[in-house]
Amino acid sequence: MRRLIDLAIPFVFLALVFKSNAQVAINSPYTRFGLGEISRQGFGMVRGMGGTSIAHRFSNQINYLNPASFSARDTLSFVLDFGVNGEIRVLSTQYEKVKLKDFNMEHVAIAFPVTRWLGTSIGILPYSRIGYNMMLEGPLSSLGDNYRVYHEGNGNLNKFYFGSSVRLGKHLAIGANLSYIFGSYERNKRVSLPLEGSAETRFINETIVGDVMFNFGVQAFTKFKKGDELTLGVTLDNSTELKGEFSSLKINYYPLNVDTMVSIENQKGEISIPVRLGAGMLYSHKNKLIIAIDYVTQDWSKARFFGETDSLTASSSLRFGLQYTPVAITEVKRAPYWQRISFRAGGYYDQTYLDINGKKLEDYGMTFGIGIPWKNERNLLTKTTFNISYQLGWKGTLDNGLVKETYHVLSIGFTFHDLWFIKPKYD
Repeated sequence: MRRLIDLAIPFVFLALVFKSNAQVAINSPYTRFGLGEISRQGFGMVRGMGGTSIAHRFSNQINYLNPASFSARDTLSFVLDFGVNGEIRVLSTQYEKVKLKDFNMEHVAIAFPVTRWLGTSIGILPYSRIGYNMMLEGPLSSLGDNYRVYHEGNGNLNKFYFGSSVRLGKHLAIGANLSYIFGSYERNKRVSLPLEGSAETRFINETIVGDVMFNFGVQAFTKFKKGDELTLGVTLDNSTELKGEFSSLKINYYPLNVDTMVSIENQKGEISIPVRLGAGMLYSHKNKLIIAIDYVTQDWSKARFFGETDSLTASSSLRFGLQYTPVAITEVKRAPYWQRISFRAGGYYDQTYLDINGKKLEDYGMTFGIGIPWKNERNLLTKTTFNISYQLGWKGTLDNGLVKETYHVLSIGFTFHDLWFIKPKYD
C-alpha cells in the first residue's frame, strides 16, 4: 500500500496543476442561466448512494460535503481520493434529438488527522459548468424576413477547499470548510439581421470570479448494543458575495464597415450566492447495511449577478441511498472475495433553481455503484477501494417549447487508505 501512496502523491500535484487550468466540458442549453449547471457533488461512495452525504461519517472515505466528517479519521490514517467520469447526454425537443459525449477529470482530495480529536482535508473539484450553443429565430417584419439570435457560452468555476473538524466528546463533531471559488465563463450573443446583404451585432461577455466562501457542518452519532449506528447531520453554506470582474464588448458588422464599441471593461462587482441548508440521517446495521436520506434547500431567487437577477427560483433536493456489504471488512471471518464488495443504489428528485417560461425544471434519476476492496502485497484486504458508479437521470421537459435531457454518467474513483506515522518495532 505504501508504494501506491508514494506513486499517488506526485499525481496529486500534477492533477492540481491540470485542474486549475482545465475547462470542464458540457453542452446543455440550461447552462445559459445563473451559474450554469452546479456540478455533481461527492466522491465514490456518495455517487453510488443517490448523492446522500450529510450524515456520511466513515474513516476510509472523504466526505467534504459535511466537513464535520473529517474527524472520523483515526490517528494513523491517510486517505487520498481521485476520480474521473464520462457522460453521454441526449438533448430532445419535439422535433429532433442530439447525442453528446464528454470525459472529465473530476476531483482530487486528501484527508489526514492532526490530533486525536482534529481531522482535516484538502481538495479541488468542479463547482459549476457552462456550455451551450443554440439559435433562436423570429419574424422581423411583415415581409417574411427572419432575424436569428445565436447564443453561445462556455467556461467553468472550480472549488479549492481546506476543511477541518473537531470531535467534541463521544457523540458530536463540528467542522468547517474554507473554499476558494475561481474560474471564468463567457456568455456571447450574435444577432443576425437580413438587411441589404447582411448585418450582424455581436455581444461578447466575460466574467472572471475569484473569492472565498464558507460552509459548516455538524454530526451527532451514537452506537447501539447490537453494533448498529445512527448519525444525524446538518450543513449550512452561508450567504456569499463572490467578487469578480465583468467585461462586455459590442461589435456591429455592416456590409461595408465594422463598428466596434467597448460597452463595459473590467467592471468590478459581486455574484451573490444564497444560504444553503441541508439535513440528513444515516443508519448502519453492523457495517453491512447502510441507509441514508438527505434533504437540501436553497433560495436562488435572491441571487444577484452584478446587480442583475436571472430566471432562478428556490431549489430543493431529496436524496435516498443504501449500501449492502455481505461480509463487512470489520468482520475477521473468512469469506469469498465477492462478499467483501459493497453494492450501492439510490435515487434523487431535485427541483432545480431554473424557472423558464413559467415552468420549474425538475431533475431526477437513479444511481448504482460498487465499492471493490483492494488487497495488499500480502494478499490481505485493506480499506482502499475502487469505486464505480452509474447515474441515469432526466432533466427538463418537452412542454412549453423546452428541452428534455437524458444523461448517463459513469464515474470511476480510487480511494487510497493507508496508515502513516507507525514506528517500527525493530530498526
